[in-house]
Amino acid sequence: RESRIHNDIDLFVELKHYHDYIYVIKQHGFEEVNTDYTTDGHTVWKDDKQRIIDLHCFEFTDDGIVYEGDIFPSKTFSGIGKVGDITVSCIEPLSQVMLHLGYEHDKNDVHDVMLLCETFQIAIPDEYKEK
Repeated sequence: RESRIHNDIDLFVELKHYHDYIYVIKQHGFEEVNTDYTTDGHTVWKDDKQRIIDLHCFEFTDDGIVYEGDIFPSKTFSGIGKVGDITVSCIEPLSQVMLHLGYEHDKNDVHDVMLLCETFQIAIPDEYKEK
């Protein structure tokens, strides 16, 4: 369920499909926007309706999922969610919380982590307890 208004969506695309995916979103009117958090594996795309795609590139390996140089367990993408009426694979709740660690949080991060922890009975990480 959507718990707050979003103008963006985070999409994770396997490295071998990354350039094909960029081609498709360009065909739908999205243009790349450089941000202070743009990396080789994370680009941001915006269309004329101000919709934003945070496009993340990852790779499956024998050791797990490689994203931004870190290795995550293969089960990271084992979640099931919905976008509208479409069922999609997504990051499972504990991994979503873990991916919100180690950087300066904004109010949306705090909202999202607290809701994930409450909904899925996950211990609140120390860095969010003070927020």
